[in-house]
Order: sequence, then structure tokens, then C-alpha cells
Amino acid sequence: MARPREFDEEQVLDAAMRLFWTKGYPGTSLQDIVDATGLERPSIYNAYGNKRGVFDCAFDRYCEAFLKNSASIISRAPTARAAVERLARNYLTQQFNSDIPSGCMAGLAANECHMHDAATLAKVTTFFRRFEKQICDRLVEGRANAEFPDSFDARGTSTAIVCLLAGMVTLRRSEFSKHSLQSIRRAITILLD
Repeated sequence: MARPREFDEEQVLDAAMRLFWTKGYPGTSLQDIVDATGLERPSIYNAYGNKRGVFDCAFDRYCEAFLKNSASIISRAPTARAAVERLARNYLTQQFNSDIPSGCMAGLAANECHMHDAATLAKVTTFFRRFEKQICDRLVEGRANAEFPDSFDARGTSTAIVCLLAGMVTLRRSEFSKHSLQSIRRAITILLD
């Protein structure tokens, strides 16, 4: 029988998530994980196997929290247009929230694809597909409610929105100003016209 963990796994994974989100996978050492989580190396090895195991668990935590938040924003909006506008506004606001790292952990992992195994790459792909599907489903609903014409391409538009949002967070990591990124937020809403 496995021994119960003697640490708060949520706290450990949150610390690891912030670390990988900030420094990326190749920029994070096992010693960084020890320092950030307070776990000793034997505890890390016993609980997660290695650095990859810590990353995978932290990445899963990030993806679930992100997708839960985006689903909430999308579902609470009164219209599909409002859902996309709120999502874009939230995305932009988060990039300038000093309490969380800028950028997107999934986007960073995608940019580091050469550093990841096939299983992690599949997780990144699944994350972006799930996010795109959330948006697409709401746009399809909007088209069904006559918010958009019958010819409106919900799939193509949702893919373009994800692309623009991913670009926004990539540019933010490059120190683009809030004013500069506002133009991306506006471009997203133009896709719905």
C-alpha cells in the first residue's frame, strides 16, 4: 500500500506550476523545484518520479484551472459576442496581473515542443483543442440564435480567436504594452462582425 503524502499537494503543484510557467521546462532545474516547493529530492522522486512528472502534474493543474475559468466566462455571458469579448478582456487583464506570471503555460510548452515527449505534446494539443471547442460551441449557439448569419464560420473563427489570444500572451512575454495588446483584443471582436 502506498504511503499517504506528507505534504499539501495543491500547494506543491501550485508552486511548481508558477515555476514552470515563469521559467519554462528547460529553464527549470530540479533544484528550482526543491526551492519553490520545499520538498526534498527524495520526496519529489517518490511522489512524481522526476522533473517531467512534476511538470506533467503541474501542467494538468494549469489546464484544468484555465479551462474551468474560460468555461465560466463563456457560459455566464448573455450572448456569444459578449462571451468572446469578456474572454478577450479577461485574457488581456490577466497579462498585467502581477499576482500571476504573464503568458500562458500551455503556450510556453507549445513553443518548447522540442523539449517535450509525445505524451506532453498530446496534452498541449488537447488543451488548445478543448479551449477552441469551448469558444466554437458558443459561436455555434450564437449562430443558431441568429446572432450571426447562417454562413458564419464558427470553427474557423474560434480557431482564429485562439490564435490571436495565444499571440497576445506571447507578445506580453516580450514586454509589449497594454495599449499595444488592446489592438489584438479589438481585432478579436472584429472577427464577429
